[in-house]
Amino acid sequence: MKINESEYNRILELAGQATVIKEEVNKLQKLLIQAVDRNAVKIFTELLKRPEADPSGDNGYLLMLACQNGQEEIVELILNHPKFFIGNTTVYKNCIDYAQRIGNDKIVKMLHDAR
Repeated sequence: MKINESEYNRILELAGQATVIKEEVNKLQKLLIQAVDRNAVKIFTELLKRPEADPSGDNGYLLMLACQNGQEEIVELILNHPKFFIGNTTVYKNCIDYAQRIGNDKIVKMLHDAR
């Protein structure tokens, strides 16, 4: 099947838009990670309000990082976010393990309740 020039140009335009969107999502994910690293709850909360925010991104890395650091507020924000979904039970097990290692029973309970 052949495509005409205008269809070809439209495909190139859409591909360029997709690349820009992917780059923006990657930047947002990096900002979310930095906010968790710095325990910047207010910044993290604001970033999560963006429609492209995905707290489940990077296979649960944000949740694991927050659990490892004992950041109860951030863990709660992630678990309660409407887009949050981790189908991989290993992620939950790792998060529970991190929270148990630092003795944070509140995070352990939040994780058990979220499943």
